[in-house]
Amino acid sequence: MNIREDNETARDALRLRLDAVKEASTRSRIALLACTVAALCLLIVDYNMYLSWNRDFALQVDGPTTPAGPEFARTKFAQEQLVSNWVASTSTDMPLLGSRVNASDATVLGGGALYFLTLWLFYSMRRENRLIGSILRNTRDATIALNDLVYSGIISHMVFTATRVQPDPINSLNNKPVNDREPKPIKTLPTKAVLDLTKPRRLPGTQLLFLLPPLMIFASLAFDVLSVLWLDAPFRATHHIKPSVLLSPKALAILSLGALCLVATGWNSWRIARWDRATGAILRDYGDMLHAKSVMRDLLLRPTPGAPFVQIPNGTLGLECNVDIVVSKGDDRALYVVFADSTAKKDLLGKHGKELGELHLAVGGPTADPSTTDVPSAPQAPQALPLEAAPENAVRLKYEGEIVAEDHEFLPRLVFRISRTLSS
Repeated sequence: MNIREDNETARDALRLRLDAVKEASTRSRIALLACTVAALCLLIVDYNMYLSWNRDFALQVDGPTTPAGPEFARTKFAQEQLVSNWVASTSTDMPLLGSRVNASDATVLGGGALYFLTLWLFYSMRRENRLIGSILRNTRDATIALNDLVYSGIISHMVFTATRVQPDPINSLNNKPVNDREPKPIKTLPTKAVLDLTKPRRLPGTQLLFLLPPLMIFASLAFDVLSVLWLDAPFRATHHIKPSVLLSPKALAILSLGALCLVATGWNSWRIARWDRATGAILRDYGDMLHAKSVMRDLLLRPTPGAPFVQIPNGTLGLECNVDIVVSKGDDRALYVVFADSTAKKDLLGKHGKELGELHLAVGGPTADPSTTDVPSAPQAPQALPLEAAPENAVRLKYEGEIVAEDHEFLPRLVFRISRTLSS
Protein backbone atom coordinates (compact mmCIF):
# COMPACT_ATOMS: atom_id res chain seq x y z
CA MET A 1 0.00 0.00 0.00
CA ASN A 2 1.58 3.26 -1.15
CA ILE A 3 1.22 6.10 1.34
CA ARG A 4 1.49 9.64 -0.01
CA GLU A 5 -0.71 11.89 2.08
CA ASP A 6 -0.13 12.83 5.71
CA ASN A 7 -3.20 12.05 7.78
CA GLU A 8 -4.06 10.22 10.98
CA THR A 9 -4.92 6.97 9.20
CA ALA A 10 -1.57 6.92 7.42
CA ARG A 11 0.31 7.65 10.64
CA ASP A 12 -1.50 4.86 12.52
CA ALA A 13 -0.65 2.39 9.76
CA LEU A 14 2.97 3.51 9.78
CA ARG A 15 3.26 3.14 13.55
CA LEU A 16 2.10 -0.48 13.32
CA ARG A 17 4.61 -1.23 10.59
CA LEU A 18 7.40 0.55 12.46
CA ASP A 19 6.64 -1.62 15.50
CA ALA A 20 7.12 -4.68 13.27
CA VAL A 21 10.45 -3.27 12.05
CA LYS A 22 11.51 -2.69 15.65
CA GLU A 23 10.76 -6.33 16.56
CA ALA A 24 12.63 -7.55 13.48
CA SER A 25 15.67 -5.44 14.38
CA THR A 26 15.58 -6.81 17.93
CA ARG A 27 15.53 -10.39 16.61
CA SER A 28 18.50 -9.66 14.38
CA ARG A 29 20.50 -8.14 17.23
CA ILE A 30 19.79 -11.13 19.50
CA ALA A 31 20.82 -13.58 16.75
CA LEU A 32 23.98 -11.57 16.02
CA LEU A 33 24.81 -11.46 19.73
CA ALA A 34 24.40 -15.24 20.01
CA CYS A 35 26.66 -15.84 16.97
CA THR A 36 29.30 -13.41 18.21
CA VAL A 37 29.39 -14.74 21.78
CA ALA A 38 29.52 -18.38 20.66
CA ALA A 39 32.29 -17.70 18.12
CA LEU A 40 34.36 -15.67 20.60
CA CYS A 41 33.99 -18.32 23.31
CA LEU A 42 35.24 -21.03 20.96
CA LEU A 43 38.08 -18.84 19.70
CA ILE A 44 39.17 -18.15 23.29
CA VAL A 45 39.07 -21.86 24.06
CA ASP A 46 41.28 -22.59 21.03
CA TYR A 47 43.67 -19.83 22.07
CA ASN A 48 43.91 -21.17 25.62
CA MET A 49 44.47 -24.67 24.32
CA TYR A 50 47.24 -23.96 21.82
CA LEU A 51 48.71 -20.47 22.43
CA SER A 52 48.29 -19.70 26.13
CA TRP A 53 51.41 -18.95 28.23
CA ASN A 54 50.17 -21.34 30.93
CA ARG A 55 50.37 -24.15 28.37
CA ASP A 56 54.16 -24.12 28.82
CA PHE A 57 53.85 -25.36 32.42
CA ALA A 58 51.80 -28.35 31.25
CA LEU A 59 54.48 -29.19 28.67
CA GLN A 60 57.28 -29.30 31.24
CA VAL A 61 58.72 -32.79 31.78
CA ASP A 62 59.71 -33.73 35.32
CA GLY A 63 63.48 -34.16 35.49
CA PRO A 64 66.67 -33.09 37.28
CA THR A 65 65.85 -29.42 36.78
CA THR A 66 62.46 -29.74 38.44
CA PRO A 67 62.43 -27.78 41.74
CA ALA A 68 62.45 -30.12 44.74
CA GLY A 69 62.51 -29.66 48.48
CA PRO A 70 60.32 -27.73 50.91
CA GLU A 71 61.65 -24.35 49.78
CA PHE A 72 60.05 -24.93 46.33
CA ALA A 73 56.74 -26.30 47.64
CA ARG A 74 54.83 -23.09 47.09
CA THR A 75 56.24 -22.63 43.61
CA LYS A 76 55.32 -26.17 42.67
CA PHE A 77 51.85 -25.76 44.14
CA ALA A 78 51.35 -22.52 42.21
CA GLN A 79 52.41 -24.22 38.99
CA GLU A 80 50.00 -27.09 39.63
CA GLN A 81 47.20 -24.59 40.14
CA LEU A 82 48.14 -22.82 36.92
CA VAL A 83 48.03 -26.11 35.04
CA SER A 84 44.69 -26.99 36.64
CA ASN A 85 43.22 -23.63 35.67
CA TRP A 86 44.64 -23.96 32.18
CA VAL A 87 43.04 -27.37 31.69
CA ALA A 88 39.69 -25.92 32.80
CA SER A 89 40.10 -23.01 30.37
CA THR A 90 40.31 -25.38 27.40
CA SER A 91 36.56 -26.01 27.70
CA THR A 92 33.62 -23.64 27.70
CA ASP A 93 29.99 -23.85 28.70
CA MET A 94 27.41 -23.08 26.01
CA PRO A 95 24.19 -22.30 27.88
CA LEU A 96 22.22 -21.91 24.66
CA LEU A 97 23.04 -25.52 23.83
CA GLY A 98 23.05 -26.84 27.40
CA SER A 99 26.44 -28.50 26.98
CA ARG A 100 30.17 -28.05 27.52
CA VAL A 101 32.52 -28.00 24.54
CA ASN A 102 36.24 -28.75 24.68
CA ALA A 103 38.76 -27.23 22.28
CA SER A 104 39.40 -30.70 20.85
CA ASP A 105 35.75 -30.92 19.76
CA ALA A 106 35.29 -27.28 18.72
CA THR A 107 35.69 -28.07 15.03
CA VAL A 108 32.65 -30.33 14.84
CA LEU A 109 30.44 -29.30 17.78
CA GLY A 110 31.28 -25.60 17.61
CA GLY A 111 31.12 -25.55 13.82
CA GLY A 112 27.71 -27.22 13.79
CA ALA A 113 26.38 -24.85 16.44
CA LEU A 114 27.64 -21.81 14.53
CA TYR A 115 26.05 -23.05 11.31
CA PHE A 116 22.59 -23.11 12.88
CA LEU A 117 23.15 -19.80 14.68
CA THR A 118 24.19 -18.10 11.43
CA LEU A 119 21.18 -19.66 9.70
CA TRP A 120 18.96 -18.09 12.37
CA LEU A 121 20.72 -14.76 11.87
CA PHE A 122 20.30 -14.97 8.09
CA TYR A 123 16.54 -15.47 8.28
CA SER A 124 16.28 -12.65 10.82
CA MET A 125 18.27 -10.27 8.61
CA ARG A 126 16.25 -11.23 5.56
CA ARG A 127 12.95 -10.56 7.31
CA GLU A 128 14.29 -7.24 8.61
CA ASN A 129 15.37 -6.20 5.12
CA ARG A 130 12.00 -7.02 3.59
CA LEU A 131 10.05 -5.17 6.25
CA ILE A 132 12.29 -2.11 5.98
CA GLY A 133 12.43 -2.19 2.19
CA SER A 134 8.65 -2.47 1.83
CA ILE A 135 7.87 0.43 4.16
CA LEU A 136 10.51 2.64 2.53
CA ARG A 137 9.17 1.91 -0.94
CA ASN A 138 5.58 2.49 0.13
CA THR A 139 6.40 5.91 1.59
CA ARG A 140 8.96 7.20 -0.93
CA ASP A 141 6.37 9.59 -2.46
CA ALA A 142 4.96 10.72 0.89
CA THR A 143 5.36 14.11 2.50
CA ILE A 144 8.61 15.16 4.12
CA ALA A 145 7.03 14.82 7.57
CA LEU A 146 6.05 11.19 6.92
CA ASN A 147 9.45 10.46 5.37
CA ASP A 148 11.11 11.79 8.50
CA LEU A 149 8.79 9.76 10.75
CA VAL A 150 9.67 6.54 8.90
CA TYR A 151 13.40 7.19 8.56
CA SER A 152 13.90 8.29 12.17
CA GLY A 153 11.74 5.43 13.45
CA ILE A 154 13.88 2.85 11.61
CA ILE A 155 17.37 4.29 11.93
CA SER A 156 17.05 4.62 15.70
CA HIS A 157 17.05 0.80 15.96
CA MET A 158 20.02 0.23 13.62
CA VAL A 159 23.30 -0.58 15.40
CA PHE A 160 25.65 -2.35 13.01
CA THR A 161 23.97 -1.47 9.72
CA ALA A 162 25.91 1.54 8.43
CA THR A 163 23.98 4.03 6.33
CA ARG A 164 26.38 6.93 5.82
CA VAL A 165 29.97 7.96 6.42
CA GLN A 166 30.19 10.03 9.60
CA PRO A 167 33.78 9.86 10.89
CA ASP A 168 33.29 12.67 13.41
CA PRO A 169 30.77 12.93 16.26
CA ILE A 170 28.09 15.62 16.31
CA ASN A 171 29.55 18.31 18.54
CA SER A 172 27.74 21.45 17.42
CA LEU A 173 24.21 22.76 16.90
CA ASN A 174 25.25 24.19 13.54
CA ASN A 175 24.23 22.29 10.43
CA LYS A 176 26.86 20.30 8.59
CA PRO A 177 28.57 22.08 5.67
CA VAL A 178 27.04 21.74 2.23
CA ASN A 179 28.53 18.93 0.17
CA ASP A 180 28.57 18.22 -3.55
CA ARG A 181 25.59 15.87 -3.29
CA GLU A 182 23.14 18.41 -1.89
CA PRO A 183 20.71 20.45 -4.00
CA LYS A 184 22.13 23.91 -4.66
CA PRO A 185 21.03 27.12 -6.38
CA ILE A 186 22.64 27.79 -9.78
CA LYS A 187 22.60 30.71 -12.22
CA THR A 188 22.60 28.82 -15.53
CA LEU A 189 21.90 25.29 -16.67
CA PRO A 190 24.92 22.96 -16.68
CA THR A 191 26.11 21.87 -20.10
CA LYS A 192 26.15 18.21 -19.03
CA ALA A 193 25.83 16.00 -15.97
CA VAL A 194 29.03 15.08 -14.19
CA LEU A 195 28.52 11.51 -13.04
CA ASP A 196 29.27 10.76 -9.41
CA LEU A 197 30.96 7.37 -9.55
CA THR A 198 31.82 7.16 -5.85
CA LYS A 199 28.34 7.28 -4.27
CA PRO A 200 29.37 5.62 -0.99
CA ARG A 201 26.90 3.15 0.42
CA ARG A 202 28.33 2.02 3.77
CA LEU A 203 31.28 2.24 6.12
CA PRO A 204 34.06 -0.28 5.46
CA GLY A 205 34.66 -2.84 8.16
CA THR A 206 31.19 -2.81 9.72
CA GLN A 207 30.51 -6.37 8.56
CA LEU A 208 33.53 -8.01 10.17
CA LEU A 209 31.29 -9.47 12.87
CA PHE A 210 29.55 -11.55 10.20
CA LEU A 211 32.91 -13.17 9.33
CA LEU A 212 33.62 -14.21 12.91
CA PRO A 213 31.80 -17.62 12.82
CA PRO A 214 33.60 -18.97 9.71
CA LEU A 215 36.87 -17.50 11.02
CA MET A 216 36.43 -19.47 14.24
CA ILE A 217 35.82 -22.74 12.35
CA PHE A 218 38.83 -22.13 10.12
CA ALA A 219 41.03 -21.45 13.16
CA SER A 220 39.80 -24.63 14.85
CA LEU A 221 40.54 -26.69 11.75
CA ALA A 222 44.01 -25.16 11.48
CA PHE A 223 44.80 -25.88 15.14
CA ASP A 224 43.61 -29.49 14.73
CA VAL A 225 46.08 -30.03 11.90
CA LEU A 226 48.91 -28.11 13.59
CA SER A 227 48.44 -30.08 16.84
CA VAL A 228 49.44 -33.19 14.91
CA LEU A 229 52.14 -31.81 12.63
CA TRP A 230 53.85 -29.13 14.73
CA LEU A 231 52.40 -28.28 18.15
CA ASP A 232 53.23 -30.39 21.19
CA ALA A 233 50.52 -32.48 22.83
CA PRO A 234 50.35 -31.55 26.56
CA PHE A 235 47.98 -34.44 27.44
CA ARG A 236 50.34 -37.15 26.18
CA ALA A 237 53.29 -38.48 28.17
CA THR A 238 55.79 -37.85 25.37
CA HIS A 239 54.12 -34.57 24.31
CA HIS A 240 54.24 -35.82 20.73
CA ILE A 241 51.73 -37.37 18.40
CA LYS A 242 52.35 -39.31 15.19
CA PRO A 243 51.43 -37.47 11.96
CA SER A 244 49.89 -40.71 10.71
CA VAL A 245 46.95 -39.96 13.03
CA LEU A 246 45.67 -37.53 10.37
CA LEU A 247 45.04 -40.50 8.06
CA SER A 248 42.92 -42.40 10.58
CA PRO A 249 39.20 -42.71 9.77
CA LYS A 250 38.23 -40.74 12.88
CA ALA A 251 40.55 -37.81 12.07
CA LEU A 252 39.44 -37.75 8.44
CA ALA A 253 35.80 -37.76 9.50
CA ILE A 254 36.34 -34.87 11.97
CA LEU A 255 38.26 -32.80 9.42
CA SER A 256 35.64 -33.49 6.74
CA LEU A 257 32.79 -32.45 9.01
CA GLY A 258 34.75 -29.37 10.03
CA ALA A 259 35.35 -28.41 6.40
CA LEU A 260 31.65 -28.91 5.66
CA CYS A 261 30.70 -26.65 8.59
CA LEU A 262 33.21 -24.05 7.39
CA VAL A 263 31.73 -23.94 3.87
CA ALA A 264 28.12 -23.92 5.09
CA THR A 265 28.73 -21.28 7.74
CA GLY A 266 30.75 -19.17 5.31
CA TRP A 267 27.85 -19.31 2.84
CA ASN A 268 25.45 -18.18 5.57
CA SER A 269 27.79 -15.32 6.53
CA TRP A 270 28.06 -14.17 2.91
CA ARG A 271 24.27 -14.13 2.59
CA ILE A 272 23.94 -12.24 5.88
CA ALA A 273 26.42 -9.60 4.72
CA ARG A 274 24.61 -9.30 1.38
CA TRP A 275 21.22 -8.64 2.98
CA ASP A 276 22.74 -6.26 5.51
CA ARG A 277 24.41 -4.28 2.70
CA ALA A 278 21.07 -4.07 0.91
CA THR A 279 19.37 -2.74 4.05
CA GLY A 280 22.09 -0.14 4.52
CA ALA A 281 21.93 0.91 0.85
CA ILE A 282 18.17 1.48 0.77
CA LEU A 283 18.26 3.35 4.09
CA ARG A 284 21.08 5.49 2.73
CA ASP A 285 19.09 6.32 -0.41
CA TYR A 286 16.00 7.10 1.65
CA GLY A 287 17.94 9.35 4.02
CA ASP A 288 19.56 11.17 1.09
CA MET A 289 16.15 11.61 -0.52
CA LEU A 290 14.65 12.99 2.70
CA HIS A 291 17.50 15.44 3.15
CA ALA A 292 17.41 16.50 -0.50
CA LYS A 293 13.64 17.06 -0.39
CA SER A 294 13.98 19.29 2.67
CA VAL A 295 16.84 21.31 1.19
CA MET A 296 15.08 21.59 -2.17
CA ARG A 297 11.85 22.81 -0.60
CA ASP A 298 13.70 25.48 1.37
CA LEU A 299 15.64 26.61 -1.70
CA LEU A 300 12.50 26.86 -3.83
CA LEU A 301 10.77 28.96 -1.16
CA ARG A 302 13.75 31.17 -0.39
CA PRO A 303 14.52 34.03 -2.80
CA THR A 304 18.01 33.77 -4.30
CA PRO A 305 18.65 36.73 -6.67
CA GLY A 306 20.67 35.76 -9.71
CA ALA A 307 20.12 32.02 -9.19
CA PRO A 308 16.80 31.08 -10.83
CA PHE A 309 17.42 27.32 -10.76
CA VAL A 310 17.96 24.57 -8.17
CA GLN A 311 20.18 21.68 -9.22
CA ILE A 312 19.83 18.17 -7.75
CA PRO A 313 22.99 16.16 -8.65
CA ASN A 314 22.88 12.49 -9.62
CA GLY A 315 24.80 11.57 -6.46
CA THR A 316 21.69 12.45 -4.42
CA LEU A 317 19.11 11.04 -6.83
CA GLY A 318 20.09 7.41 -6.24
CA LEU A 319 22.75 4.81 -6.90
CA GLU A 320 21.43 3.94 -10.38
CA CYS A 321 20.53 7.47 -11.51
CA ASN A 322 22.94 9.02 -14.01
CA VAL A 323 21.24 12.38 -14.65
CA ASP A 324 21.06 15.72 -12.90
CA ILE A 325 17.66 17.37 -12.49
CA VAL A 326 17.30 21.14 -12.45
CA VAL A 327 14.12 22.83 -11.19
CA SER A 328 13.10 26.33 -12.25
CA LYS A 329 12.14 28.64 -9.38
CA GLY A 330 9.70 30.56 -11.59
CA ASP A 331 6.01 29.90 -12.11
CA ASP A 332 6.53 27.96 -15.35
CA ARG A 333 6.72 24.56 -13.61
CA ALA A 334 9.72 23.70 -15.76
CA LEU A 335 12.25 21.00 -14.97
CA TYR A 336 15.40 20.15 -16.86
CA VAL A 337 16.91 16.69 -17.04
CA VAL A 338 20.63 17.02 -17.76
CA PHE A 339 22.44 14.02 -19.23
CA ALA A 340 26.10 13.13 -19.43
CA ASP A 341 25.89 13.19 -23.25
CA SER A 342 23.33 13.34 -26.04
CA THR A 343 23.46 9.56 -26.59
CA ALA A 344 22.42 8.88 -23.01
CA LYS A 345 19.58 11.39 -23.39
CA LYS A 346 18.22 9.70 -26.49
CA ASP A 347 18.47 6.21 -25.02
CA LEU A 348 16.75 7.05 -21.73
CA LEU A 349 13.97 9.22 -23.11
CA GLY A 350 13.27 6.76 -25.88
CA LYS A 351 12.95 4.01 -23.28
CA HIS A 352 11.01 5.91 -20.60
CA GLY A 353 9.00 8.44 -22.62
CA LYS A 354 5.71 6.71 -21.86
CA GLU A 355 6.35 6.65 -18.11
CA LEU A 356 7.22 10.36 -18.12
CA GLY A 357 4.01 11.07 -20.00
CA GLU A 358 2.06 9.26 -17.29
CA LEU A 359 3.54 11.73 -14.79
CA HIS A 360 1.89 14.55 -16.81
CA LEU A 361 5.26 15.72 -18.10
CA ALA A 362 5.66 17.05 -21.63
CA VAL A 363 8.73 18.24 -23.49
CA GLY A 364 9.02 22.04 -23.86
CA GLY A 365 9.63 23.75 -27.21
CA PRO A 366 13.03 24.58 -28.66
CA THR A 367 14.96 26.84 -26.33
CA ALA A 368 18.35 28.46 -26.61
CA ASP A 369 17.93 30.44 -23.41
CA PRO A 370 17.49 28.22 -20.31
CA SER A 371 15.20 30.81 -18.73
CA THR A 372 12.57 30.73 -21.49
CA THR A 373 9.18 29.45 -20.50
CA ASP A 374 7.57 28.17 -23.68
CA VAL A 375 4.21 26.57 -22.96
CA PRO A 376 3.76 23.31 -24.86
CA SER A 377 0.46 21.96 -25.97
CA ALA A 378 -1.49 19.85 -23.56
CA PRO A 379 -0.24 16.24 -23.55
CA GLN A 380 -2.14 13.59 -25.42
CA ALA A 381 -2.51 10.05 -24.17
CA PRO A 382 0.79 8.81 -22.70
CA GLN A 383 3.25 8.22 -25.50
CA ALA A 384 6.95 8.49 -26.29
CA LEU A 385 8.15 12.06 -25.86
CA PRO A 386 9.57 13.88 -28.90
CA LEU A 387 13.32 14.32 -28.92
CA GLU A 388 13.83 16.96 -31.57
CA ALA A 389 12.90 19.82 -29.19
CA ALA A 390 15.59 18.94 -26.64
CA PRO A 391 18.83 20.91 -26.17
CA GLU A 392 22.12 19.11 -26.74
CA ASN A 393 22.60 17.37 -23.38
CA ALA A 394 19.36 18.28 -21.61
CA VAL A 395 15.61 18.07 -22.04
CA ARG A 396 13.09 20.58 -20.77
CA LEU A 397 10.01 19.06 -19.11
CA LYS A 398 6.81 20.92 -18.33
CA TYR A 399 4.36 19.65 -15.73
CA GLU A 400 0.81 19.89 -17.09
CA GLY A 401 -1.09 18.55 -14.09
CA GLU A 402 -2.67 20.39 -11.20
CA ILE A 403 -0.67 21.68 -8.24
CA VAL A 404 -2.21 22.87 -5.00
CA ALA A 405 -0.89 26.37 -4.30
CA GLU A 406 -0.01 25.52 -0.68
CA ASP A 407 1.78 22.29 -1.61
CA HIS A 408 5.40 23.41 -1.40
CA GLU A 409 6.64 19.81 -1.44
CA PHE A 410 5.17 18.79 -4.78
CA LEU A 411 8.19 19.60 -6.95
CA PRO A 412 10.69 17.91 -4.59
CA ARG A 413 8.52 14.80 -4.60
CA LEU A 414 8.12 14.95 -8.40
CA VAL A 415 11.88 15.18 -8.89
CA PHE A 416 12.46 11.85 -7.19
CA ARG A 417 9.63 10.20 -9.11
CA ILE A 418 11.36 11.33 -12.30
CA SER A 419 14.72 10.01 -11.10
CA ARG A 420 13.22 6.59 -10.31
CA THR A 421 11.54 6.47 -13.70
CA LEU A 422 14.83 7.18 -15.49
CA SER A 423 16.70 4.68 -13.29
CA SER A 424 14.32 1.73 -13.77
